[in-house]
Amino acid sequence: VLDGQVGREYERVDEHVELDGAAEHRGMDPDAGGRGLRAHARIQNALASAVSDAGLEPRRPAPDEPQYDLAWDDGKTVTVVEVKSTTPANEERQLRLALGQVQRYVQQLEADDRTIRAVIAVERAPADLSWVELCADKGVVLTWPEGFAATVRVARE
Repeated sequence: VLDGQVGREYERVDEHVELDGAAEHRGMDPDAGGRGLRAHARIQNALASAVSDAGLEPRRPAPDEPQYDLAWDDGKTVTVVEVKSTTPANEERQLRLALGQVQRYVQQLEADDRTIRAVIAVERAPADLSWVELCADKGVVLTWPEGFAATVRVARE
């Protein structure tokens, strides 16, 4: 349950991070290293910039909150975001993971006096656009860089 403001001050993520000797991460989480880690950082920072450009304050999770990637509060609705790097090879798995994660964040952050809105931010439009419909059916917004400004704007309406 939220007590006061969501999260803490946002700090831009290093978009040029390199891991020692790891050109590409090959484990279960593509966002944990190499290209995926850099893409995750770019997506997250781009959405944080769109939030700031809309006059809102991007936030990162407080230690006692679920570890979402980004959030903002417009006074009526708290928007909580999971960011995923996606490629044709990992898109299905990444979107499945993200959908479960944001649903759990909403459950954990629900408060009587606020609405929690879930967003999944990916690096490109999904090849399978039925993901947009599935997410909408579950009350989740699926967005990518070309739609970040609209995603933030809709949250304010």
